Amino acid sequence: MSALPTTQAPVIVVLPGMTNDDKARLKRIKEAWRAYRGEFDPLLDKEEGTPDFNLYDNRMAPIVDKGVSWLFGEKLTLTVRVSDGPEGETAGPGDAEGTHQAQQWLMRALGDMDDFHTMLSDGAKNGGVAGHVFWKLVPANPDAGQEFPRIVPLASEHCWVETDPDDVKCVLAYNIQWSIEEVPGSSKKITKRQRICRIDPDQLAGQDGLDDLLDTWTITNYEARDPNAGRWEQIGEVMPWVDKDGQLLHFPPMVDNPNLPNPNEFWGIEDVTPDIMGMNRQINLIQSIIAKLLWFYSSPVLWTNMDSRQVVKVRPGYAVGLGPNGRMEAIEAHGDVAAAMGFLADLRSSMDEQSRVPAVALGRLKDVALQPASGVALRLLFQPLLEKTETKRRLYGRAIRDLCQRLLALGGYGDGESLPVDITWPNLLPIDETEQIQGAVAKYTKLNYPLQTVMEELGDNYLEQMARKEAEQKREVALGNEQSNGTGTTAGASASMGAA
Repeated sequence: MSALPTTQAPVIVVLPGMTNDDKARLKRIKEAWRAYRGEFDPLLDKEEGTPDFNLYDNRMAPIVDKGVSWLFGEKLTLTVRVSDGPEGETAGPGDAEGTHQAQQWLMRALGDMDDFHTMLSDGAKNGGVAGHVFWKLVPANPDAGQEFPRIVPLASEHCWVETDPDDVKCVLAYNIQWSIEEVPGSSKKITKRQRICRIDPDQLAGQDGLDDLLDTWTITNYEARDPNAGRWEQIGEVMPWVDKDGQLLHFPPMVDNPNLPNPNEFWGIEDVTPDIMGMNRQINLIQSIIAKLLWFYSSPVLWTNMDSRQVVKVRPGYAVGLGPNGRMEAIEAHGDVAAAMGFLADLRSSMDEQSRVPAVALGRLKDVALQPASGVALRLLFQPLLEKTETKRRLYGRAIRDLCQRLLALGGYGDGESLPVDITWPNLLPIDETEQIQGAVAKYTKLNYPLQTVMEELGDNYLEQMARKEAEQKREVALGNEQSNGTGTTAGASASMGAA
């Protein structure tokens, strides 16, 4: 008689839980997403026999969306720079050919540029609402036919971090936590958690806040039916974070960046802060009150001194007979709609100032100049949004460079740091292309600027354009050799041969 199979008892562990600050932040993020999606609570009670006077003016979505479009509305250019650091696996210091191969690999890994920029916009929208962005690197799965790793922007409300007690910027563990229904349609939930933990043998991460080559990372999955109890069931084994050859990586599979700087805090500042959401609620309240005033007082409320229970109906073109000593009066409306509209305009202006998104950027016609403005005038008009976007470019740009360098490392190009990646951002304001080209020519011919610098300022990829130019020259030389040797045919000769 064979022995019954034995089942291994589940591994139960106690994990650190979310802090009170994390829980409060999660609540604010949920409220911000409701505001962004226009899910406002009614501010006026609906009375029987009257319309619903609640008006909902969603000012949150335009603020976030305009910030995203200014940041990633036009395509940026990514260029792998020739390495000047330690020798990489494929592209070493001064190795232009290896760098070109890394550039081509990166472009294939990023895929369609429209999809890539849409992914960046998704991340920036998470940042605008939640204040911080988390990106995850997912290795390629050859069994599923995948050739390249993927970059996935995560829902910020699903992420929280454990940091060094002495350095809030030094991440010791990333936690990705979300809940699903235990059974479809059931109210019972299962909370899942993936913990990406730093292994720091020399204990130097807490001193400089940076990843060093001795750091490694592990990935472990957990489940719990009551996460507040702190006891989690480990699902599967602890997985080391490795490259395609099984070598341990010193950087995590996560990249994060604040949406806007927030000194002395890990999390950044969102575009839709609580004070801005509060002003949006007041705008909705004032608009609803104005609608109610207009409904009640757009027509006069008549009354008469006649001792009668009969309702006197008044219609245009008809005379009303009230009888002896009868008198009819109208109740005067005292609601100052003009003052309320002025207060509403002040609230809108305050929101524009606080969000740093001028009304003209949102297309408010009364603020749009009818005549073309000079470059200086445009910069003054859009100055708050320009300053805000430039700040975001520094924060998001660092994250994009880290993502690209780590993608290259997963593909065998460098170690995640030795191959710098440069970003060329498009101009934020409309430009005169003729003047721009003339300025570029002057820099190149008169000021002796490097051609690569001039091309990058124009938004072109120097390495890609030079490769195309070289290929074009090779084709021209090959064609010229064929014609000089008598092996080539002209278009006229080809046509004659076809006619024959």
